[in-house]
Amino acid sequence: MSHFLAISFRPGRVDPHQQHSLAATAERLFQRFASCPAQTVHFESDFLILSSTPSADHYSSDSRGNFCLLVPCGCYHVDKGQIFTVQSQLEQFLEQGISFAKDLAPPWAACLGIQCEKKVVCATDSQGLQHLYTSSGDSWAAVSSSCLMLGAWSGAEIDLDSMSAYARVGNYLHDRTPFKGVSKIPAGGYAQLFGGTLEQNQYQKRSCPVPFTDRQAAFDAGLDILTHSITTCLKAYPDAGIELSGGLDSRLILSAIPPQQRKSLRSLTLGYPGSPDCVTAGRIAREWELHHQVIDLTTLDDTSETELITRIKTSSEKVGHCSNPFSRRVLDWVNEAAMEGPRFSGQNGEFARGFYYAGQPDAVRPSLSLVEGLMKWRIFTNQAVNLEIFRKESKRDIEEAGRRAVQESLLASDLSWLSATDEFYLAERMQRWVGVDYSSSSRERIILAPFFHPGFVQWARGVPPRFKRGGNLMAGLLIRLDPALGKFPLDSGLLPQDLAHPRLHTHLRQKFGFFKKAAHKAWQRIARHGKPPVGADLLCRRLLQTRKSLSNLLPRVWESGMLDPAAMHRFDQGTGSIDWVSLGFLLQYEWLLEISETRTTTVQ
Repeated sequence: MSHFLAISFRPGRVDPHQQHSLAATAERLFQRFASCPAQTVHFESDFLILSSTPSADHYSSDSRGNFCLLVPCGCYHVDKGQIFTVQSQLEQFLEQGISFAKDLAPPWAACLGIQCEKKVVCATDSQGLQHLYTSSGDSWAAVSSSCLMLGAWSGAEIDLDSMSAYARVGNYLHDRTPFKGVSKIPAGGYAQLFGGTLEQNQYQKRSCPVPFTDRQAAFDAGLDILTHSITTCLKAYPDAGIELSGGLDSRLILSAIPPQQRKSLRSLTLGYPGSPDCVTAGRIAREWELHHQVIDLTTLDDTSETELITRIKTSSEKVGHCSNPFSRRVLDWVNEAAMEGPRFSGQNGEFARGFYYAGQPDAVRPSLSLVEGLMKWRIFTNQAVNLEIFRKESKRDIEEAGRRAVQESLLASDLSWLSATDEFYLAERMQRWVGVDYSSSSRERIILAPFFHPGFVQWARGVPPRFKRGGNLMAGLLIRLDPALGKFPLDSGLLPQDLAHPRLHTHLRQKFGFFKKAAHKAWQRIARHGKPPVGADLLCRRLLQTRKSLSNLLPRVWESGMLDPAAMHRFDQGTGSIDWVSLGFLLQYEWLLEISETRTTTVQ
């Protein structure tokens, strides 16, 4: 399954001739943004459902006209490891309603129809990782797996406020998208289409966990849920591979896999020869006799000049221009070259290690000064555009929109400061940033995400920050599961066994690492260089070698008056530069403006 578009028309507001015309428009838009022909799954007076050509693994219907369209390429019970076919999902839905979705492992999403009620229900997983979007007008309502389809269908304006926040943070926040009136369905949520109307609700809401007061109790509970989550994944897909890096999270997954299952386990590492990730992962693979594939990024996208920009744009379109196009193209290139089959992903392990804790006080509540400090120290550093490329007015608007959006998230929390940063990381960084990748990749392969298991998320939310700091608790879990894996240094140079049982020299090394990182962050702010994902900077430089003039590469953005002419002139003359984050953002704005120029105004 690739994409779907579900449209409900209000009875009596659209005549048959107009509806057929609108259906033809929807099919053209679908083919453009899904890069494949549209197949009509359902079409009558009040509904139009389009999808990519569905296989038996992605589509099922019964004799009464009820149907289920599955978005990812697989699905299993989050606690039992039982594979759910698309037919069984339809049966569960008809028996239990949409509440059956709480038992499905993320990422997951589906479009389900009940013929007798003339109702369509579109739901995402409990963590909101498989992105679905909604939009509505006076006589219609729609849900799609592509925000670009909905933006073009509705004739929506570009949401410059949302894009400005995205420019500063590196991902869209809350339920926002590049278009006004196009919104993401939240975690554990669903949208119901009926008679041209749209209703949204939650089938699962996060409850407040009881915080652990005893470290040993937190440790034991974490050990149980981690092994349970990974065992469940292996029960569903015994031949699963693993994305192996030099970090702690992928090693934790490996430690919970029984030794007899590790031999010849498929493992994948991407990076440059000699990098810490490749060196450490290679040592682990040899020690445990894993089948190890290394994706060498020095050969990244060795294509012609004309093909390069097309491939970058295509990769960006696949995620609705909601993620940096250079990093997106790298991930697509890796997936094209990587081993097939299900793979473990270590994303969200840092939710149990306090991603934003470094240098932060354990304050009782968030405050404006704490939020301002975190924005400068972490949030606006790695993937923020260089504001100096914009005119003064645009620079001010972008800066204010970013600050306002982050403040809105963090200051609304009634948790302690560090716990509030955890929730920001989960809801904004993981759901929106990682979710974009999962939403695209899960259509082509099974993603096993044990750190997004609802039980693991709930456990991590209940662990007090004092137990999370420094990765102490998570490193301890690794040592308990496999002490030998704790003897290999992490990509940071620290040993997991030292993190689990910190001594004076470990604290000193961590302090040194903190000050080194602080100095690096300060340099990033001064030099305006974000930390690129592996390969993104290389791809950006390669593109710039083929295009000497930014005004030719970005004609619509140039005409918009957003850019500073002096900065662009310096680049064109070879005396200035532009980084991968900033160019990626400008390319996406260029492509969104192109969509706006050619959008079709539909029935309102």
